[in-house]
Amino acid sequence: MSGLGTAPSDYAASCPGVAIDHGLAVRGEEVDKADTDVQAWLARLGLVASPFRSSN
Repeated sequence: MSGLGTAPSDYAASCPGVAIDHGLAVRGEEVDKADTDVQAWLARLGLVASPFRSSN
């Protein structure tokens, strides 16, 4: 298990000029329990509203 492995550098090499941000590694055997982690990661990237923020 090596997290994201070489994926970020592979993507950067094949897509010059594209910004590669922080990835999220999810193990195959844990994917069914990763919803909270995925939602928090997307929120950190500004792609969805954080499920952990108050609506106040």
